[in-house]
Amino acid sequence: MSVPVERIKPGATFVFPKGDRKVVRVRSGSVSWIYADGKKRNGRIGGCQWLKYFRQNAGEEILVEAGEDTGLRQLKDGETVAETEATTTLSIHTHCPEKWLMVDRETGQTWMHNGKSFLPAPDAVKEFWIKQE
Repeated sequence: MSVPVERIKPGATFVFPKGDRKVVRVRSGSVSWIYADGKKRNGRIGGCQWLKYFRQNAGEEILVEAGEDTGLRQLKDGETVAETEATTTLSIHTHCPEKWLMVDRETGQTWMHNGKSFLPAPDAVKEFWIKQE
């Protein structure tokens, strides 16, 4: 029996014959996943599979709460996302750094850039953008 498509979302973990799989991303009819235990199999830590086949091959869902030692983060909007083992550097190339607003979706912190460094965004800026959503 196939897993309901609405259950397949980032952070969800399912039983598979060769190891439990944690969903990292669902996009364009495919599922990107990593092995839930973080161990490589056949030299790979994860993979990508068509949604149709992922649903057919997945066993029961393993319910894991977001928090420490789970590799999951609970965002302010309720979405659960998988964290990566390695850090990632985010880069923006722009001629106008002061127009950008960075939002930490987990903590709600907002930051702006003055051309030299990041600074906490003023409350007026945060309030304006929250109203626009």
